[in-house]
Amino acid sequence: KKLPPLHAVQTTAINFISRQFDKDFIPTKKSIADALVAKTTSLKSKAIGFIKKSGGSGWVVSDREIMTAWEYLKENEIVTSFEGAASLAAIWKSKEKSWKLRERIICLLTGKYYKS
Repeated sequence: KKLPPLHAVQTTAINFISRQFDKDFIPTKKSIADALVAKTTSLKSKAIGFIKKSGGSGWVVSDREIMTAWEYLKENEIVTSFEGAASLAAIWKSKEKSWKLRERIICLLTGKYYKS
């Protein structure tokens, strides 16, 4: 019956939800996580409401942060997309910002990496 803390992760290129919580980033025109392309949603206010109600936050991550997380995962034999690595980048950013994380965290590493 208890809602776990929900955290939205978006890039410096598209961040209409996460920027409501995270202002520490420099906007860019594009991102290596190019599958994250939704510029808005009719559920924006509901999503923000759920995040606030749950005690979570939103995180805007840069290409550099995503690539660092992606390389770490690859070195540890976890191959995922840049979009998936963005979630780990957000965890690292939250720790850097002294966010109080719970003991157990579910980090969704989605997608597949395709060489270009």
